[in-house]
Amino acid sequence: MSTPPPQLDKFVVALTAVLSIMATSQRPTVGFVGLGAMGFGMAANLVKEGYTVRGYDVFPKSIERFQQAGGIAAASLSNSASGCEYYICMVATALQAQAALFDSEDAIVPGKHPVCHSKGIQFTDPNYPIALPQGATLLLCSTVPSSYAQSVQSQLTSIGLRRGCDVHVA
Repeated sequence: MSTPPPQLDKFVVALTAVLSIMATSQRPTVGFVGLGAMGFGMAANLVKEGYTVRGYDVFPKSIERFQQAGGIAAASLSNSASGCEYYICMVATALQAQAALFDSEDAIVPGKHPVCHSKGIQFTDPNYPIALPQGATLLLCSTVPSSYAQSVQSQLTSIGLRRGCDVHVA
């Protein structure tokens, strides 16, 4: 196993500080998608710091490697986010992020969600499964244009999920 680049260690230190401040008495489970070249080191370092991390990747070998490093292998995208207060998206591109977050059949926050209307307010049908829970924080760490990061925030807001942030790691 190779040593992660120094910027990953800085990321883990910063993320650990944020999660420690926001966490209650016990550390929250962190969901993670993108266990590739950079994501694996990030997720594995969180595990090493004592966090329970539920990770997913489109490549089964990446999931196996993550499990060997002490992470929990998620069976699907939605399973990787289910019940997690914090979710990290570390896929390579905006197109991959959009698919993982909103557009794929098993997306974390499905983009084609049914909507209810009540007193002129639009909200997601509470019976429709959205893996990322209300109030969760999404950390978008993928290399994406700022306009895309802003669109992610708009998409989250439109369905009642309020917190998302663009986190640069390179």
